[in-house]
Amino acid sequence: MLAGWLAGWLAGWPGQVALKILNFHYSEIGKREAVCLRLLHARPEGRHAGVIRCFNAFDFLGHFVLVLELCQVGTTTMDKAMTTTLR
Repeated sequence: MLAGWLAGWLAGWPGQVALKILNFHYSEIGKREAVCLRLLHARPEGRHAGVIRCFNAFDFLGHFVLVLELCQVGTTTMDKAMTTTLR
């Protein structure tokens, strides 16, 4: 039921997204994660610019759902980015 509803809801969403579905017992942690990600992206560009975006967060049928930016980075690209950031 959850998967079918989410598929219908995401059909109108532009581009691809990642879903993080948490058991309702962990919803408070998910809510804090969503707030932190939104606060980071509300700040001017800086070192946090590489953090994924949280597009939406909601409760649904006993689950907490985060709709996140889909990150498609290969390990080689990620290694280069980490090396550049740490210098």
